[in-house]
Amino acid sequence: MPRSSLDELYEWRSEYEKIPAQPLMKMAYVDGQFIRYEVSQEQIQQTANSINAGIDVLKSEMEILPSVLERELTDMESQILDITGNYYFDPINLAISEDLILVSDDIHYRGLAAQFFQTKGTWLQALLIVAKSAKQIDVAAYGKAIAGLCGCKHTFITLDSETLISIAKENSENVSIFENVSFFLGGEDADFASHLDVAKRFILNIWTAKIPHLAQCRFTGMIIERIAVMASRHNVLLQAFRDLALFSQQSPRLAEYVSGWMIGHFIHIAIKQEKPQKKNKRKRR
Repeated sequence: MPRSSLDELYEWRSEYEKIPAQPLMKMAYVDGQFIRYEVSQEQIQQTANSINAGIDVLKSEMEILPSVLERELTDMESQILDITGNYYFDPINLAISEDLILVSDDIHYRGLAAQFFQTKGTWLQALLIVAKSAKQIDVAAYGKAIAGLCGCKHTFITLDSETLISIAKENSENVSIFENVSFFLGGEDADFASHLDVAKRFILNIWTAKIPHLAQCRFTGMIIERIAVMASRHNVLLQAFRDLALFSQQSPRLAEYVSGWMIGHFIHIAIKQEKPQKKNKRKRR
């Protein structure tokens, strides 16, 4: 990690340390108009504490190195630095000098690194997937990391049912974390079939997980809501819920919940269940 990244965090922290011990009035632009809002002293202190915690983690877990560009900047690169600041290329320079892979969740930054510096890059989840496959981290650690990425509002997150189950188990008493993750299921550009399959596998397996019944219900409801959003976008709402109702019959408890959810949301679908055929008994003579 370049030293300049840590220096920027120090500068950010110092800005909060300079704020007087009183509420702070700020301006924001919301829904086409400017509004004033107050930031309490407690919120300011919480932010400062979060920055300090981040600095401590980085210093303990990362190797901090200076970043030096070993060539002259081109005119275009100099213009970019005039806009972005002197530290902008430091992660790229460090990747080059130490022969490392550039890790950035900014696709445009990775593109810039490839175009101007011929440096390949990847994003954080890709590294996490490799680490899990190599058993460097377990499913629980991977799930915690993915929940963190979702909480930071990363744009593209790949989810599977195993990861969703892990996150649900770890957050059965704090469902808001799982809710943040669930929003990444069934996005506008998502493949409907694959995301629906992940959703169905999750709601089937969560009912056998060792978590409180209320949490099972809440997690299932969140995922069914995502199914409804996906299905509505593709104009297959009734078909999707007909398939879901049939699928849920693999678990009587799940089937009961899905049926109640559909009735409560005014989705009425008649499901015909085939009765098992009776075997003809031979009459004894």
